[in-house]
Amino acid sequence: MTRLLSIHLKRLTVIVIFVFTLGGATIAQQPTPSPVPHPTSASALPQAFTPQERAKIVSQVLALPQVSRGTVAHRVKVLRVARESGDKEAPPQRLASVILFDYTVGKATRFVIATETGALVREQPLRGRPQASEEELEEARRIIQADAEHNRLLQAGGVLEGGLIVDGPPGAPSLHRFLQMQVLTADRSRIQRLVTVDLTTGTIALTKEQPAPTPRQEAAICSQELGA
Repeated sequence: MTRLLSIHLKRLTVIVIFVFTLGGATIAQQPTPSPVPHPTSASALPQAFTPQERAKIVSQVLALPQVSRGTVAHRVKVLRVARESGDKEAPPQRLASVILFDYTVGKATRFVIATETGALVREQPLRGRPQASEEELEEARRIIQADAEHNRLLQAGGVLEGGLIVDGPPGAPSLHRFLQMQVLTADRSRIQRLVTVDLTTGTIALTKEQPAPTPRQEAAICSQELGA
């Protein structure tokens, strides 16, 4: 009797172990539910101003008393117009951030205005040099293309690239705004010229010819490329 009971207990133990093992395997095989992404409303994303809105905002900034009276006879240009988030504690309103550069004094100022009324919300002088605007890049291209020597390189297939705001050449006025571009070879493998344009005067301040590599240098470059 005892032996028969022992056999039944062993069988019961095996069955219990098998059931628990099968259940664990079933649970492990169940895929983990992936998080459901929350759809992002297109209206919640910042939208760029239309050309008409941008023109209106630029006019509003230029009409501010501190701009219209403070920059008389100055050459000023709007570098950038972007949407600005409002203060959470203030009444909701559409704001625009405008970076204005005064070439006469070499200073940039950031204005935040309410687009509906044109009222000034904040004014902030900027340190350093704001990056070039598309208008400044286009202006620099025109200045370089109008120069006979550089135009010859471009007509021969040279490619004009770059557009960094840099320090001027030695002896240049410190308040002037300078932009550097590169004239590349047609295959973009080499820089032919480094051209620094003075955006304040609208002239080429400096051009540096970049000599072609010697045969030994070319062999070293090819070796490095093959090794990479």
